[in-house]
Amino acid sequence: MHPEDREKLKAALARTLEKNVLYEPKYRVVWTDGSVHYITARGRLVRDDMGQPTRINGILWDITDQLLLEQERIKRQKIESLGTLAGGIAHDFNNLLQGIFGYISMAKTSLDQREKSLAMLEQAENALHQSVSLTTQLLTFSKGGKPIKKLISLLPVIENATKFALSGSRSSYQFDIEPGLWQVDADEGQLGQVIQNIVLNADQAMPKGGTVVIAAKNVLKSDSRHPQLTKGDYVEISVQDSGIGIPEKYLQKIFDPFFTTKDEGSGLGLATSYSSSETMMALSM
Repeated sequence: MHPEDREKLKAALARTLEKNVLYEPKYRVVWTDGSVHYITARGRLVRDDMGQPTRINGILWDITDQLLLEQERIKRQKIESLGTLAGGIAHDFNNLLQGIFGYISMAKTSLDQREKSLAMLEQAENALHQSVSLTTQLLTFSKGGKPIKKLISLLPVIENATKFALSGSRSSYQFDIEPGLWQVDADEGQLGQVIQNIVLNADQAMPKGGTVVIAAKNVLKSDSRHPQLTKGDYVEISVQDSGIGIPEKYLQKIFDPFFTTKDEGSGLGLATSYSSSETMMALSM
């Protein structure tokens, strides 16, 4: 038995004894040659005529090869994602740079026409702003975009981001905000971008229109639904639509940068949202 897994195995055995449930631990064993193998077990507790536990009948599987294959598959997916990321960055920046160079060249050829020249330079400036926005999203994705936190009220952030995302859309929106919603210590710009991106995705999932429901509620301490959170008080924001849903084959890729199934779109929306949201939900009371 691997020393680090002994307590876990004891806990699984105790649970089976106390609650009479299946014995289903996963653990590691060390072979005599020093190699580590991964085992999954499945068994049922057997009791004697007096009701005392006597043994566990079951099966052990060596799943080492299966896990190694899964790790290789995940590694390949990461390499594919990096390739997609590099290609997306090159494509987007190339388009922006071509636009900048083009507008500057046109401005140079029309120096005697002040208004036309200024219009071309303004277009070049807009392209520069877009390149800065793309860089900001990439920095956020790579954890380099440090959030600037302050105490904010969530309602106006949620309302503004939602209205902006659904501007000109066939879809409507509905807010379900808990009265007395706590203020949070967060980066208002990044949080607004997260909500905007997710609402936009919800809208795009309903091509014929529908209703996007944005809810927010106070969460007293972290509970079993949020095991990744440290103990504390949080505000939970959720976005719901009645769209077609995400095909299962895409679920593992939706947060990959530049992955998109749409003809239009950068594929950075959910990737940026995922990276930003990891840092922004600590509550200040």
